[in-house]
Amino acid sequence: MFSFASITDLINYIQAVCDRDNCLHDMSVTGEISGFKKYPSGHCYFSLKDSESTISCVMFGFYASNLDFQPADGLKVVVRCKAGIYGSSGKFQLYCSSMTQLGKGDLREQYKKLYAKLDSEGLFSPDYKKQIPILPKKIGVITSIAGAVIHDIITTLNSRNPYYDLVIYPSSVQGQTAPAEIIAGIDFFENSSDINIDVLIIARGGGSYEDLYCFNDEALARRIFACRIPVISAVGHETDFTICDYVSDLRVPTPTAAAEVVLPRFDNLQYTIASLRNELDNSVYNYVSSQKNRLFALKNHKALSGPEYRVKLEFSKLDGLMKNLVYLMNTKINSEQQVLDSIMTKLDLTSPLNVIRRGYSITYDSEGNIVSSGKDIKVNDKVVIQLNDSKITATVNDVSIKGEE
Repeated sequence: MFSFASITDLINYIQAVCDRDNCLHDMSVTGEISGFKKYPSGHCYFSLKDSESTISCVMFGFYASNLDFQPADGLKVVVRCKAGIYGSSGKFQLYCSSMTQLGKGDLREQYKKLYAKLDSEGLFSPDYKKQIPILPKKIGVITSIAGAVIHDIITTLNSRNPYYDLVIYPSSVQGQTAPAEIIAGIDFFENSSDINIDVLIIARGGGSYEDLYCFNDEALARRIFACRIPVISAVGHETDFTICDYVSDLRVPTPTAAAEVVLPRFDNLQYTIASLRNELDNSVYNYVSSQKNRLFALKNHKALSGPEYRVKLEFSKLDGLMKNLVYLMNTKINSEQQVLDSIMTKLDLTSPLNVIRRGYSITYDSEGNIVSSGKDIKVNDKVVIQLNDSKITATVNDVSIKGEE
């Protein structure tokens, strides 16, 4: 057995092996970029992955400046590199000298296809989103009990409101078995009649795209959609989005945010209840006061003192109606009198009597007919001449017709 005097000696030995090995010293590797970061120095740090494994990589600024495209997460590339050990940490990584783009990564393409498929079926539609209860009595959580997520959730819930029940279903939140375990957790909560949770939180902390990819599982998405319990998705950080986020009834950026959303603060509830109690007290007081005033007014109404008040009231109304009727009658008579006077004035102006008053006269024959022509009478006929103030009876001595003299 060979013995190393120190960790540094071991790291130096591994580095020497990498330098001497022809395969490890100059090789090419195909993979999908993940977690790409470029620093002001020009150095680029990222990971290359496939469906099962991930390895750390670095490309120093000198080599990165020769690239003819911008590396980004999800791109499938071929890198020329050598293997090595980063001395201070003993981290195995690839030192890349060139990079060639092949296309989009398989996981990204799978995600886009699944998203389009489920979206076309309506699984993301707001019409199917269930309402999150305002004050749940019992909260269910599916997450890993090994990480800090469940601790953060419990701490946040306790700081907001100590009056709640929490049921935790332990599950993997990374890897190939995670979707099936989370589905089993949903089945557990939905089918356990003695638990009866009001809302379900599916949670995990941040991670790489690959770490969170288990939440892009089609079977898991369909199970969340079919769940009768309102589901809150609290996966990753604020910038992380998974299929689970879109199909759940509510998506929050972090597990801590889920705890803040699902349970209102106890002091806020106390304030709201106190405000509602004051509003109710004021409403009841105002209603009772108004009814008392109404009752008092009815009790002291004059109508209750005797029937004569009602009779006087009706007589008063009748008197008002009579006065109004007389007023209307006088108004109508005056209006008609004015019309009559106008007509009489017009008749008077055209009356024969008015002509007589100006010195003219009217002659009637013995039968009372008006004599309008000398041809209507003969000599010795008796005629009556009507003057303004008298009548004269006369005998015709001579008749002279104009134009026949």
